[in-house]
Amino acid sequence: MNIREFIAHEKDIIKIDRELERFEMAKLVYENPTSIIEFKDKGYDVFCNIWSTRDRVANYLKLDKSKILFSLKEAMDCPTPYKVSNKNPFSEIKNFDLRKIPIQYHYPKDGGAYVTSGVVFAKDENGNRNMSFHRMMVTGKDTFTIRIVPRHLFAMYNEAKAKGKELDIVLVIGLPPYVLLPAAMSISYGINELEISNSLKQMGIGSELNVFRFDNGIDVPTSSQFVFCGKITLEEGDEGPFVDITGTYDFVRQQPVVKIEKVYQAKDAFFHALMPAGYEHFLLMGMPREPIIYEGVSKVVPKVYGVRLTEGGDCWLHGVVSIKKQKEGDGKNAIMAALASHPSMKKVVIVDEDIDIYSDTDVEWAIATRFQADRDLLIVSNAAGSSLDPSVKGDGTSSKMGLDATMPLKDNDGYKRAINFFKK
Repeated sequence: MNIREFIAHEKDIIKIDRELERFEMAKLVYENPTSIIEFKDKGYDVFCNIWSTRDRVANYLKLDKSKILFSLKEAMDCPTPYKVSNKNPFSEIKNFDLRKIPIQYHYPKDGGAYVTSGVVFAKDENGNRNMSFHRMMVTGKDTFTIRIVPRHLFAMYNEAKAKGKELDIVLVIGLPPYVLLPAAMSISYGINELEISNSLKQMGIGSELNVFRFDNGIDVPTSSQFVFCGKITLEEGDEGPFVDITGTYDFVRQQPVVKIEKVYQAKDAFFHALMPAGYEHFLLMGMPREPIIYEGVSKVVPKVYGVRLTEGGDCWLHGVVSIKKQKEGDGKNAIMAALASHPSMKKVVIVDEDIDIYSDTDVEWAIATRFQADRDLLIVSNAAGSSLDPSVKGDGTSSKMGLDATMPLKDNDGYKRAINFFKK
């Protein structure tokens, strides 16, 4: 089932058969944080908030919500080759103008219209492939400025730049979650995230990933909606202000200019607009980190039942981990391992396996009844923090805390909920 067909079966959707006023999308998402928003813009259907709940992501992937973590980890550990199609499924938009594509303004102080759901595909001279999320601000008929942080695309670009060369890229909008989630993963350089996508798709949906290879040698999924072929140039320009995941403004930087050479679209293409600092942003950025935290905690506690980066912490700064204690002290070991596995996290709660980590009420109950600050709170001072956290100190350091909200192993009858009697 393609994304448009999937959306047609969704009940939690708000349809507006007109173009929205500027910034109206932000108001609608704020008032309806998990509903799909459908509207018209520049002759296209636009969908926002598509992947704003874990249940919706799980339903599309045909996976149990509590098992996505393990499927993501397995796909990361076991990437598989995908199928390259010889047939171009896209039609070229002649005489394109980026300003005529429904790229949205989001907040009043934004530096311009921004691509927010876009995944950039690239390949270096040695054949290493990469795909990653990058915000891109429209600056002209055929130009963006792109925000690049020091990760894989940054390395590819700097390698080309050192030789006086521009870097070929393909920007893609309108991708399914089996591609979006691997695009946000932190993996070793040289691993092809599309092979992780292929494994993830086969685990749930059961079919292989199909891609088309463009003349520049870059592969993109045939299910893409909009495809922009171009180069990251040696020129730089202003990028920002922009609202990042915490809902606060990032500042203006000098960033590389992207020159777009060709634009393609799928048949009956729709535009995917991702609201910065909305639940969709949280989940697509945070869910791929959960398997990494799981792996880290599993090295110190044998039985880990689940990991969740919470929406209240932007699915980035706060987390919950469910474990089965084997010995006293496992809770604090889990805290240290979790914080080390995801250095941006500044608060983690460790709970027993009877706590539903997807329920904020359940987690708070565990803190209320199984936690005492003088014995169960672990504070780490002056640790490296997240650049996305506006409260970090000027040197980039942060204070972090872990809450061990687990029961003692002995004499714990008084900690157990009577309601658990009814649970299977």
